[in-house]
Amino acid sequence: MKKIELSKGIIQFIFEPMEDVKYGNNVIAVISGDKAMIIDTGFDFQTEEVKKGLEELGVSIEGVIISHFHENNIQGLKKLKGVTTYGSSYYQQTLDQWLPMKEQTFYIPAIKIDKNRKIIFGEHALELIYNPGHSLCTLLIKINEEYLFIADEMMYAETGEPLLPRITKNDIINHYVSVHNLMKLNRYIFIPGHGEVIRDQHKIIIDAKNVCHYLCEILSHDEEISIDQATHGCTCKFVHTEWHENVYK
Repeated sequence: MKKIELSKGIIQFIFEPMEDVKYGNNVIAVISGDKAMIIDTGFDFQTEEVKKGLEELGVSIEGVIISHFHENNIQGLKKLKGVTTYGSSYYQQTLDQWLPMKEQTFYIPAIKIDKNRKIIFGEHALELIYNPGHSLCTLLIKINEEYLFIADEMMYAETGEPLLPRITKNDIINHYVSVHNLMKLNRYIFIPGHGEVIRDQHKIIIDAKNVCHYLCEILSHDEEISIDQATHGCTCKFVHTEWHENVYK
């Protein structure tokens, strides 16, 4: 785990890729005094490392904002009993995709966000923005009108290359709209759920356009197309191109 202070009171915990994938996890801690609000938890063992890293600073976790309800974003909630959790009110469909009902108890948010919500946490101003795309329950999180946690709407490998969107055909329109929304927010510094912080506004626009181009190519063909056809015209080389197969499952 690496720990980077992005600015005063905002720490990025970076976890290396696990076996068979080229991307790691980010957990963000927003700190006020001796309390922290974290964004996503990573896996349970990653949450334990974040807790330890914060305890070394004399800080305990008071709340968690869940950007969306996939396993690598929420599993650590099992290690955070008693904290306040914030998440989209549309969490159920995402949980149902990968987890039996009887095992969902740990992951149901205490505070359910229908659309948008502003939170004042000490000296920090957070805004939770509903932006369904990668999942129906995705929330973007603004931090102090400077940073934007973009969840998995655009994902990056540890080495910086963009990841191919991991979607099904039913998700394409929502995902296109969500990424297009990010282009309108490029004045912020982007913090992806996977990958390095992006401060270059031009890179944000180019990467978003490549994702949108890929999605449009799929939508413009009634028949199944190959990854080479779908990415023809893109100005980047996507990582995890095998995910293209998910579109047609």
